[in-house]
Amino acid sequence: MLILHIGSPKTGTTSLQQFLNLNEDRLREGGINYMRAARSHIAHNPLPIAVTQRRDEALLRAILDEYRSDPDATHVVSSEIMFRILVAQRFHEVFPADLRAETKVICYIRRQDHYAEAIYKQRAKNGLVKVDRQAFLAAQMPKLRYSPLLASYA
Repeated sequence: MLILHIGSPKTGTTSLQQFLNLNEDRLREGGINYMRAARSHIAHNPLPIAVTQRRDEALLRAILDEYRSDPDATHVVSSEIMFRILVAQRFHEVFPADLRAETKVICYIRRQDHYAEAIYKQRAKNGLVKVDRQAFLAAQMPKLRYSPLLASYA
């Protein structure tokens, strides 16, 4: 089985990835493989980036090879960059059907108003908000519709 953890942002993804990374050897002893293929540091961010840029062939091959090298393990890939509609749509196109059939998608979500508030606060703290709150919220509205994104992974 492949577990595809797709985030979402502001739901503890980094903490989860740090745990998986720090406990990689112990998890592997228990049959859980935090995949090394397509992983940079603690997350598999190169994979969704390559998928959206249509340069995913080598990374997908590496994931397939690692997956097939231990078919009885539960393999885990984690990146909150996968919580984007374009990435979800492209994954459906490029992931081999046999691997999709063995894949479970896990996604933690926040209530939309709490999510928008957390994103706004983070960007304001980092000096990245250049507009008022209403304009910011209007720009975020498409991202707050979770159903189309999640349906693309189904």
